[in-house]
Amino acid sequence: MADVGESLKGLDEQLDRLGITQGDILWFSSDITAFYMRALEDMEGDAQYIQDAIIDALINKLQHYLGEDGTLVLPVFSWQFCRDGFFDIKKTPGEVGVLPNWVLFNRDDFGRTKHAIYSFMVWGKLKDELTGLDNQDAFGCGSPIVYLKDRNAKQLFFDIEAYRGLTLCHSAEQFVGVPYRHPKYFFGDYTEKNGIKEFRMYSMYTRDLDIYMDVGVRNSYLISAGLGKEAAWRDVSLVSTELGDCFSAIVDDIRYNNGRNFLYFDHYELDIGAEATMKYESTLERYYKRTEQRKES
Repeated sequence: MADVGESLKGLDEQLDRLGITQGDILWFSSDITAFYMRALEDMEGDAQYIQDAIIDALINKLQHYLGEDGTLVLPVFSWQFCRDGFFDIKKTPGEVGVLPNWVLFNRDDFGRTKHAIYSFMVWGKLKDELTGLDNQDAFGCGSPIVYLKDRNAKQLFFDIEAYRGLTLCHSAEQFVGVPYRHPKYFFGDYTEKNGIKEFRMYSMYTRDLDIYMDVGVRNSYLISAGLGKEAAWRDVSLVSTELGDCFSAIVDDIRYNNGRNFLYFDHYELDIGAEATMKYESTLERYYKRTEQRKES
């Protein structure tokens, strides 16, 4: 039976092929299903023990590879604040994968950025800078996403397609000012890491729900367009992209190509010069209504 170290053998060489180096800022987006299933075949122990061991080892491997000047960023996005008006920076789990949640609850060497909807777990040299950001807006200036783009951080897609993890597209949509999105202001109860609760507002550049669209870009396009590098490791597909270059390509695609390479629309044709379908939305009235209902119950 293989040990944890054996399960990660050869990963360094593939990261080298992707152009990831010591000192890099790395946004790691992952689906660890195939990696986990292989570990179940190769290792002894119960399923929970194996999951804990391989995630811990994978994080350690990435940290060692990036070195003391590197930064590792994991998305731990949650929409509970949108749905229910609650967020606890220490306890609210993300909704974008097993690995970031495991880090949230098991690794105290990471910190969490503050936004109640689009937050990240961060380790490394820029941890304090990123967790110190106090952005109210999810995708715009002052957000971790723009911070990472401005520093041309690299994003690694670990066995997922780009459309499942390229949140940068939403920052590009906001930068251009697409007509099918608008600011939406969410209000709710926010619990800080010290346990103090506050009433807060966070905003997001949300889609008009009458228009169906999504991020549509695949890894193959990033590679063919010279925006991505690929490698294969065991049963895992690895693709990397540099966020600064990718952002410029997305903006140009939206402005001059109706977003055809990066966005997917169903029964909607993008007209970049059209007026916004909505000005803005707010959940303040809903928050107060729920507060009254809680008091009555």
